[in-house]
Amino acid sequence: RERGIHPIARIVVAKDPLLAIRKPEWAVLHVDGGFWTDRIRSRWVDAYNDSVWIYAADLAAEAVLMGFREIQFDYLRFPDEPRELMEKAIFPSRRPGESYRAAVRRNVQLMRGRVAHLGVPFTLDIFGLTTSADGDLGIGQVWEDLVTLADVVLPMVYPSHYGRGS
Repeated sequence: RERGIHPIARIVVAKDPLLAIRKPEWAVLHVDGGFWTDRIRSRWVDAYNDSVWIYAADLAAEAVLMGFREIQFDYLRFPDEPRELMEKAIFPSRRPGESYRAAVRRNVQLMRGRVAHLGVPFTLDIFGLTTSADGDLGIGQVWEDLVTLADVVLPMVYPSHYGRGS
């Protein structure tokens, strides 16, 4: 602070392989048994599970106590994997009929409510294409849903995501 640094704590929500190992009951499962992994063999936690989001909010509270002046949540979504890989994933906490989009919105609201008392900006990193896409891109993120819930929304824009002429 004496040097004008604004420390921001980045907290990963759903793509947390360490949490999936430590709390296997929160992990995404594979239809054939065991744990589901993405293309790079990383485990994810179930983004339908409220406890995952409460844990992220608890980490945020700890970070603020340590001196961080802003909380930036990342990977608040479902995996962006090919359909054939996602068909093998089981999300044990899914509520009947609940979509990815509804789960992300519900849990971002839950998380925001749990950190509101911290008095720091509530910032969300989201997939960059959500700013121009129709629908949730198969990951549960919809720009219009999330911009109303956060103090700051940061679309993670990578040139490789955009085709020629975009």
